[in-house]
Amino acid sequence: MLAIPMNIRIAYQASPNGHSIKSFGQAWDLVWQADMPNLGLCLDALDVLSCPSAQDDLDFLEANKLFLVQLADHIDAQRAAVHVFPGEGEHNEALAGLLTTLHELGYRGNYNLAVLNDDYRQMAAGTVARRASASALWLGQDVLQRSVPLPNQIRLKRRHAA
Repeated sequence: MLAIPMNIRIAYQASPNGHSIKSFGQAWDLVWQADMPNLGLCLDALDVLSCPSAQDDLDFLEANKLFLVQLADHIDAQRAAVHVFPGEGEHNEALAGLLTTLHELGYRGNYNLAVLNDDYRQMAAGTVARRASASALWLGQDVLQRSVPLPNQIRLKRRHAA
């Protein structure tokens, strides 16, 4: 409630390894019960994709209460799955299907590329940025088929001198 006057929105996310709220369905139930205008859901795409029955629960979501969608894909390495940028992994079709479903439900909010791995930490920042840019283009142009700004054409609004 203290965040409302400051126009701060809070996105609540389930944690599969959490103590009590492990799925986005449980997190959605809590958000819905709280019934606060600035409390919404953060949806992790990999959590949804890892549980086929969870995809059926998407129909219960209200797009205006979905505040953020975290995106990553993964590849199976020798001992564990490694998170990679969307469009680079093994689940491109499933991820694209999930994003299309969210778009059809009315979600027009923000996406977060949630890819933390040791390989990216060792690469040059410019290389990682180019991969992130390619992932954003894959998301915007190929999956959601939105027009995206041309490179080097984004301009910030300037304040008018008073």
